[in-house]
Amino acid sequence: MKVEDFLEIVRFRVNDKLSVAYSDDELMQFLNDSIALLNTELITLKDPVMLKEITISQSMAMPANFVKFAGKYPVYIADDTIKMLGTDSIPNVLYFANKSKVSSLNDEVPFSDTEESMLVQLTVIYALNKNEYSTDQDERLLDKLREIIRAVKGG
Repeated sequence: MKVEDFLEIVRFRVNDKLSVAYSDDELMQFLNDSIALLNTELITLKDPVMLKEITISQSMAMPANFVKFAGKYPVYIADDTIKMLGTDSIPNVLYFANKSKVSSLNDEVPFSDTEESMLVQLTVIYALNKNEYSTDQDERLLDKLREIIRAVKGG
C-alpha cells in the first residue's frame, strides 16, 4: 500500500478528511514511529517476516537495517563492521532487520496487510495523543492487538 493511501485511512480514523488538523509530514512521522515500534515487537517475537539473508565476507560493513543475527555464526562486530573468525565467507547468514521508514507519499508501507492494520492503529494513537485526547481505549486496543499478533505469529 502506498503511504498516501495509508494516510487517507488514518485521516478517516482521526476525523481529518480535509487535512486540516495534521500535515502529511506529521502523519508520516507518526507512521515512522509506528514502524519503529512494530519492528521492535516483531523482532522480539523472532517473527520470520523480519529476517534477511546475506553472505558474509571478511570485514564487511554491517547492513544499515541490521538488528541482530538469527543464530550463531563465527563472526564478531567492531565499529559497524562484521569481522569473521578464520573463514573466507559464510553464505546464507540470517539476521533480523528493521523495515525501512517512509519519506514520501509515493513510498510503499513496508509491511504486509496483516501488520498494516496494527500500523494504522498505532499511527492513530500517536496522532490523537498529540492533541491530548484520551487514548485509554486506544491503548487497551493496542494491547489487545499485540496479544493477537503474538498469538498469530506464535509468540
